[in-house]
Amino acid sequence: MLLAEDTRIVAASPTARELLGLSAQTDTTRPRFLHSGLSFLDFTAGAHPLQDAELARLAPVQALQTDALERSLIRIDRGGVHRTFDVVAAPLHAPPRLDAIGALVFFTAVGPG
Repeated sequence: MLLAEDTRIVAASPTARELLGLSAQTDTTRPRFLHSGLSFLDFTAGAHPLQDAELARLAPVQALQTDALERSLIRIDRGGVHRTFDVVAAPLHAPPRLDAIGALVFFTAVGPG
């Protein structure tokens, strides 16, 4: 998945859209990652929705904020099924700008799917 510096989803592979349950129109509607319809959950048995402070710590958001390679686990609710993903997010640069202009994000499903 490719995110712009404002966290909008610029592009997502068909596999990423399928894994995450995103619509085929994601590339054209360009929603912000945290407002793309994904339900981010904590890792407790109750699987509660993440609060704003916790959402800010997700790897795709952190890569844009810290301008560094970030990795985290993300748990989402997809149609009542909880899925966990190992996520790696790499900031992208366009010299001469020093700040990240976007992030390239890789998702790997963890456990049964």
